Amino acid sequence: VNRNTKYWMHTDGKDAGPSRMITCGNFSQGRLWLHSSEGGSWSVVDSHDRWIAFDGRELHLTEEWEGPERFSLVYFSNSIWMRAGKSKKGRETREILKELGFPWPQRGDAYEEAL
Repeated sequence: VNRNTKYWMHTDGKDAGPSRMITCGNFSQGRLWLHSSEGGSWSVVDSHDRWIAFDGRELHLTEEWEGPERFSLVYFSNSIWMRAGKSKKGRETREILKELGFPWPQRGDAYEEAL
């Protein structure tokens, strides 16, 4: 959860990729600029009171906004889950989490839903 946070152009280097975001509050503008490395173009997406999906590994930034408060809620998966099975400690941790009832994503799960 972020309050009145302006993000400059960046990528989310430790994200697995797919992210979901919604913004709310008393503001105008404040959209998300998204870059597509595949097409080499930028798009502007309005997340005010609606969920959006984007790939956090691509360049993105927050547009300036007007108003007293802008909140954003962002969900993402950290890419560490992809490496957790490659070491003995990682495999042990994964098994403990699964035994405790945490769902463990399959490698392709995070990418199957179209962004």
